[in-house]
Amino acid sequence: MALVVAVLGILGTSMNVMQLDEPFAGDAERPAAVITSTLTFIPLIIYVIVGVPTMVLARRRDSMERPVH
Repeated sequence: MALVVAVLGILGTSMNVMQLDEPFAGDAERPAAVITSTLTFIPLIIYVIVGVPTMVLARRRDSMERPVH
């Protein structure tokens, strides 16, 4: 569930992240929103990159430990 929320956060912040060059060029309407979204986007990406393989490994381990009837 937490990974789903992280992916939704990535999708929500990605539009502002794509405008990252605008605050430095002076063209951004909301430069603080762009920078804040980028600072949120980076840990979310790291969380998903680390979390997905960990979840897959845990599910594989759980399926191996189940007894076969």
